[in-house]
Amino acid sequence: MRVSSIFFMSSKQSLLRHPLASFGKWALLIGLFLFLLGIFLFVIIGVVAGSYESAFIVLPVVSLQGIVWGIIGLVFAFISNANVKKLRELKQSGKRFDAEIVNLLPVIGVNASLHAPTVYAECIYMNSQQQSCKVKSTMFLWENLKHEKLEATVYVDWNEPRRYAVEITQRKDNQPEVDIDYT
Repeated sequence: MRVSSIFFMSSKQSLLRHPLASFGKWALLIGLFLFLLGIFLFVIIGVVAGSYESAFIVLPVVSLQGIVWGIIGLVFAFISNANVKKLRELKQSGKRFDAEIVNLLPVIGVNASLHAPTVYAECIYMNSQQQSCKVKSTMFLWENLKHEKLEATVYVDWNEPRRYAVEITQRKDNQPEVDIDYT
């Protein structure tokens, strides 16, 4: 398993990061730092200073916090990886529909970045029976709140239509190249 697949929804969505992936990276780094700091302080206080009573207090307080942060980071990495796996499976075996993004909804209570708010994309697509279906994407970070710069593709499971995945990508500029003749 590649580390990039754990922390990003797909290679096309590197700008549309999942907030759990960002937080998961930081939680893993904080957890590793606190765990190593606890062991380092245990060695310094216990072995060098000779105060084993204080060292046995510092070790669980600092290192266990590191373990908790590490577990939180792994859980978020697992959730992000599950979203990537679901999208990959539905891309291979599901129906593909182009969708129109009608709204970007802010996620209340999730502030993963100061510069990019966490949002859901509300999309509408026409299924094979020509019915209009409304779906909501997973949350992602988006700096520019204009949904005109995004495009959505919905992948729906053949056997279970309620199981779907929405892939949000940035719209490419479709400006034609102009060949100017200066003669």
